Amino acid sequence: MAREPWAWWRSLGSPATVCAPMVDQSERAFRLLVRRHGCDLCYTPMLHADLVVRDAAYRRDHVPDDACAEDRPLIAQLGGGDPATLAAAAREIAARGGCDAIDVNLGCPQACARRGGYGAFLDDDGAARAVRAVAEASPLPATAKIRCRAAGDAEGLDVDVAATVALAERLVAAGAAAVCVHARTRAGKTFAEACWPAVRAVVAAVGAAVPVVANGGVRRAADAAALRRATGCAAVMSAEALLADPWLFSAAPAPRPAAAAACRAYLALAAAAPVSWARAHVVAMLHAALARDADLREAVAAARTVAELAAALPDDAGPLRARDRAAPDAPAYAALLARGRAERRRAKDAAMRANAPAAPRRREPRPPSERQRRAVAGANLRLCGCGEPAKHACVRSCCQVCCAAANGGADCGNHASRKKRRKRSNWPVFV
Repeated sequence: MAREPWAWWRSLGSPATVCAPMVDQSERAFRLLVRRHGCDLCYTPMLHADLVVRDAAYRRDHVPDDACAEDRPLIAQLGGGDPATLAAAAREIAARGGCDAIDVNLGCPQACARRGGYGAFLDDDGAARAVRAVAEASPLPATAKIRCRAAGDAEGLDVDVAATVALAERLVAAGAAAVCVHARTRAGKTFAEACWPAVRAVVAAVGAAVPVVANGGVRRAADAAALRRATGCAAVMSAEALLADPWLFSAAPAPRPAAAAACRAYLALAAAAPVSWARAHVVAMLHAALARDADLREAVAAARTVAELAAALPDDAGPLRARDRAAPDAPAYAALLARGRAERRRAKDAAMRANAPAAPRRREPRPPSERQRRAVAGANLRLCGCGEPAKHACVRSCCQVCCAAANGGADCGNHASRKKRRKRSNWPVFV
């Protein structure tokens, strides 16, 4: 880290309001919208460290560059549990020149983080190793976003304040230039009551050394002010409420726009965004109207382009109301949310398949040549359907190319020599 944490924070303009990292939803168009209405600092959506390292198309599409001066200051968030991969990804992000710091995701409570062994599922030792790897590898400051540790059962809702403070202290010792604390446990996700006293304890322990950002329990501008007073934090972060009301942090005296007008303001910035991402923002801002209007739900769900989505918007859908997101969702609205999440997963899967290496093409069958016939007759060999000699040990009685083509790119494992087969048997198996 090149400079003292508080000096670096002041170089960003001492931000007081922060847009949280949100998968597929804190993209550039949304960041530009909230910046114009009172948000001082933004995070990127979480970037998968292994994809940043090995996939050039993923870097091109998702890692910010320095082309948009309006989208600064900006912190890129990395997800991953392997320190070496995180370090390599941090170097790639720093080389692109589009961010002011790199955050390590230590707070994600979702099933993908459980499967990948990152986010809130890293223990204190693993979290410290991850932050240290990024801090030592990148010329940019490293930061960390954590969740409160649970008291007793790891899946409980009660917060262990002492354990949360201990984690924050270890991360600062490992090189974190700032710590963001989500004031809920891993099991609490977004619905449990936020424990502001835990944030206050973290500020008391490490706030003199590094800025502490507080996250959780902010539904309106008054909540943000109350959270700063209650904890003494350097800044307040919002996620769900900011999605529902991008004007949440606005201090302007002008009247706030209606929900439909807010959607149009976002869509004007998101013309090139995937329609599945844009629809998720429209759903978040129009949630009250969508919960009661079946025709509007169908029109929003049926849009296949950003332009069609804009045309589906009503003239008046009522005010922006972030506080209503705290209430249980109406069944119809909840179904639309679930449909949107499934749509975004399908879009991401399609993009991953498009960037995957192509499987080898299967050879067209052709009759064996006279040379091949003589070779087979002299050596007691068999022929593959393509006319090439087949491997006796192959489970399909094919040559290696046809066996691989029939198996999605990998042969049956019996085509290598004995020496290579022994070596292959020692390779690690990834599941």
